Amino acid sequence: MRADHTRARMAAVLGASISAVAAGVLLVGGPMPVPARGATIAAKAVPGTPARGIDVSSYQHPGGASINWRAVARAGYRFAFIKATEGTYYVNPYFKADAAAAKAAGLLVAAYHFANPANSGGKAQADYAISHGDYQSDGRTLRMILDIERDPYLAGTCYGLNPGQMVSWISAFMIQAHRRTRLWPVINTQPAWWNKCTGDSTAFAADQLWVQDHRRGDTRPRLPSGWTSWAYWQYSITGRVPGVTGDTDLNELNPALLAVADPGSQSYQAGRRVRVPVRSLNRGTGQALSYSVTGLPAGLSLNPATGVIHGTLTSSLGSTSVAVTVSAAGATPVTWRFGWHVHGDVTLTAPAAQASRAGSHVRLRVKSHDGLPGCTLWFTAKGLPPGLSMSSCGLITGRPRRAGTYHCVVAVTDSTAAVLASATFTWQIS
Repeated sequence: MRADHTRARMAAVLGASISAVAAGVLLVGGPMPVPARGATIAAKAVPGTPARGIDVSSYQHPGGASINWRAVARAGYRFAFIKATEGTYYVNPYFKADAAAAKAAGLLVAAYHFANPANSGGKAQADYAISHGDYQSDGRTLRMILDIERDPYLAGTCYGLNPGQMVSWISAFMIQAHRRTRLWPVINTQPAWWNKCTGDSTAFAADQLWVQDHRRGDTRPRLPSGWTSWAYWQYSITGRVPGVTGDTDLNELNPALLAVADPGSQSYQAGRRVRVPVRSLNRGTGQALSYSVTGLPAGLSLNPATGVIHGTLTSSLGSTSVAVTVSAAGATPVTWRFGWHVHGDVTLTAPAAQASRAGSHVRLRVKSHDGLPGCTLWFTAKGLPPGLSMSSCGLITGRPRRAGTYHCVVAVTDSTAAVLASATFTWQIS
């Protein structure tokens, strides 16, 4: 990990409740993957070659140089961890372009947040990371990462926190990130720093660990207190990778962990032909994976060897809950649960011309009809007055900041990403 720039607490102690949180399952706002926290990894050897990945930040863009992600993929790398944020003051300007290009090249991607507990509280930094880290249930995004390690600005310190305060800070970040994404983040850290600055805490042993230990000759890395195994191992910070300028951090996935991207909610029109892959980092590494499914809409089936959902949807409209389980010898199975909507023809009701005052609170619902109740499509908007934003379910909220006349365009899509309907309207801000 690298901090890319200059430096711009949570005080409550959770105490014994941290252990209860670590062991529990919080179902917040929707279905959870199984296992809930995902750090339980089989100890025995698993056949296959570990999936390899890189982690990058703006450091890998010297002078504005770009990363050739297709070259990275051709070199055999299967995942990319990309720095998105630090503290509550920095967003990596290359993050969004890198994430999109890496996904387009076939890699699975996760955003990592470089923690600065001296800057602000854990909850605030989790909100900042999620707001700018672009977590999506799109079949190519892995759970977000908390990068908590030595202070790059005051070497040898623990950001001014004692071990109890540090554990509380990490807990606040993890709980808020779980509340917002329904997933527990991966923790990235260094064993010596962790043991010193958390006081050998074992409170997060149920969470996935991405460990930094740059001794590649060993068969396994050294681990921080609390963990008996690891999910990802950063074994070098001086790797050379085709398509990347200069040194690059190199990582591998523990073969005993099944890393499967959330397929996300699916929405297709009745009668459409469908092909949806359930992507795993373990596929193509020599491990024999098997896939099973329940709840698919009529007309679809799952290939048990490849994990591809395919077929042609019938004309019946409706919504169903789908569960896909991925299994492999010696590894804990992973189950993702997600909704699948089969909709009809789509219409969009154009909003009337709007008039608001700068600074006033706005709440406008854009409505569509597809033959199903609830939010089964995805809305986007362009040209909204500054200060306003639209949710994926069509709700425009915020406080406009600048007077003027704005020409707004709203559109609705489904899993095909095609525009199914659109509408335009004007918004006068006085």
